Amino acid sequence: MAENIQQLEGKLNDLYQQLDGVLLELAAFRKTSPRAKAETARLLEGYLINVSKRIKQISRENQDDLLEGISLLKIKMMG
Repeated sequence: MAENIQQLEGKLNDLYQQLDGVLLELAAFRKTSPRAKAETARLLEGYLINVSKRIKQISRENQDDLLEGISLLKIKMMG
């Protein structure tokens, strides 16, 4: 079980690194193209909505709330 947790943690860390790179690229683009802020906001909003929908879908399909035990308030406050 510990090995599985480590593998999942590694995959999430890889995903975070990739996302971080995209976010840095997005921020740089917004800085050089201020008129693109609305469009990039739409892209980021759409991405976050899709992630949320997928988490909910997988939770329903597996009858296991993947967000159980996760404090969205804590996530918001830590940001």
